[in-house]
Amino acid sequence: SNAAQEDEVSARLRGYVDHWCVCVGWPDARLAQQILEDGIDVLVDLSGHTGKNRLLTFARKPAPVQVSYLGYAATTGLAAMDWRLTHAEVDPAGYEAYYSERLYRLPGSLWCYRASAELGAVAAEPPCVGRGSVTFGSMNNLAKVSPDTVAVWAQMLRALRGSMLLMTGIPEGSVRERL
Repeated sequence: SNAAQEDEVSARLRGYVDHWCVCVGWPDARLAQQILEDGIDVLVDLSGHTGKNRLLTFARKPAPVQVSYLGYAATTGLAAMDWRLTHAEVDPAGYEAYYSERLYRLPGSLWCYRASAELGAVAAEPPCVGRGSVTFGSMNNLAKVSPDTVAVWAQMLRALRGSMLLMTGIPEGSVRERL
């Protein structure tokens, strides 16, 4: 586990395995050596190019089969990464040219998700049906929100009268006011 804090999902997953190794803060070379020593056959990356990833560990090719999945919807760019689990709707035929990995397209869906029982039942219909307007959500890092993106969002919101855009992670003050 490369997670700094263990949550209930981590605790549940830990219960499914014989050995659990917390590698937070380990240098990539040390982690690669541990993977070799543990005799890992298939090593799966769940981060891609997101924060605190371990791509430099994967670049050392510590496992004979290395797979990228779930956490980043694009190529790692690593020659050492063998496969990317994907779906035909995410990566249609012909997209192989954009990947250093071989693509394995899963049936059904790319994402497997089981909601927490604490969340309750899923609504029979989306909230927009009863409200008569759509609420869009953006949970992006503000650095990824370009002027072109804002212009498209504004055009979309104008076209769908009564619609709203809910954004998270926008600092209060001048940054929020400017946005």
